[in-house]
Amino acid sequence: MSTATPSLFGRITAVEDDHGALLAMLGRLRAHHVSLLLDPPETDSSLAPLVEELKIRLVAHFAAEENDNYFGSLVTQNPFLRDPVEELRSDHRRIERAVTDLQDAVWRGGAARLLATHLGNLLERLQDHERRESIVVREFLSGNAAE
Repeated sequence: MSTATPSLFGRITAVEDDHGALLAMLGRLRAHHVSLLLDPPETDSSLAPLVEELKIRLVAHFAAEENDNYFGSLVTQNPFLRDPVEELRSDHRRIERAVTDLQDAVWRGGAARLLATHLGNLLERLQDHERRESIVVREFLSGNAAE
């Protein structure tokens, strides 16, 4: 088995594949969000394991992205991406805090409306982050980063 670091294109592909797995999970969370809004349960024990799984996946995913072999390589090869990449790194911390806030609300047995608000905010933040990250990768691949 080779332990060589894959090419940057290979790393971009691997991160995109991981995004696909995360998107599937986010689909489950979106469905949960809709059910919280339309038919709020008295209690909700099914959200806790989903949020825990999301947290574990995001921490690992963010670590892979922030590795010098991914974000670092993007910036090394195109220094004009430094600011957008730093903003993505900052997003990671804000997203992690939003997941922790949702986790806390779930653990406290928060009302469905509160859980729906936390979950909706988190889903919006993740969607916005993904959109901006896709722009950075497109700019890198096209060599069109704004100067």
